[in-house]
Amino acid sequence: MAKKMPVSIISMGGAFSNSIDAVVQQCAVDVGLVPVLGQDWFIGEGGVKVITKRDAKRIKERIDELAARGGEGERALLVAGKSSGAVLAWNTFRFHFPTIIKEFSRCAVVLVDPHGAVTLDHKPGPYCARRDLTWPPDWSKDTKIFRVYNIYQHKHPRPTAEGITGASFPGAFENKEITEAGVHHMNIAERRQTRSMITRALKFAMKG
Repeated sequence: MAKKMPVSIISMGGAFSNSIDAVVQQCAVDVGLVPVLGQDWFIGEGGVKVITKRDAKRIKERIDELAARGGEGERALLVAGKSSGAVLAWNTFRFHFPTIIKEFSRCAVVLVDPHGAVTLDHKPGPYCARRDLTWPPDWSKDTKIFRVYNIYQHKHPRPTAEGITGASFPGAFENKEITEAGVHHMNIAERRQTRSMITRALKFAMKG
């Protein structure tokens, strides 16, 4: 039986909810991991509406801390974000992919209903139902070491937090839209499909 690789975890909620943190923790426990906050799991404080290069640097520093605490042997990284936390995860890898991928044997990124504006991306407005995320040119397409999972909904917008929409990510390893009745921005993190996707990402990261 193959040995499971240790996984370092960063989870990041959005401006309206940090429910993704508890979901990631439970999914980790379900696959046999016991993430310890401040040791091999950091909550990345992703709840910013306009994401800057400085925010990406802040998360990269957290990733560096996890890499340094990993000790000897191979280690994987899972970064999971919801809403603006998901866009922050994307932006962190956009600026720092080459160095992050060198620090870990395998990286998985899970984006849950990514929604938010980014500075220095030359695109006005937020990533949402009207604007997809794009695959940066320096990101590896080797799915044995790097995978991006994206789950989102395009519920008709309403002037409430529930009416916020997520962005599609056509380049992702998995890019899934949830269309079932009752799903919206505020409950998508707890949905069965989201938990299943996070679990798949964790299992990929754990492969020794």
